[in-house]
Amino acid sequence: MNEHQFCRVGRLFLEDINNLEKFTQESREALLAAQHLVRDFQHQVVEPIYLLLALIQQHAGIVRAIITKVSGGTQAIQEELSNELGSRP
Repeated sequence: MNEHQFCRVGRLFLEDINNLEKFTQESREALLAAQHLVRDFQHQVVEPIYLLLALIQQHAGIVRAIITKVSGGTQAIQEELSNELGSRP
């Protein structure tokens, strides 16, 4: 994917995120949870790491299920992500 294609995908995502009805209920919940994490860590911008942590924290979510199947649990990765976010200014 070249830079032009990447920018185009980013613009399409931003257009879609303004219309949350296009997302599944689980996706909307994850986006909202990511926003709450940003606020909880007193940061300003939702970055992918927040969304990853939010997805892992969804108890019935597919991301949590995959990580649990691969590694046996999500506790370690949740702690690692939380520590990373907590160390950021």
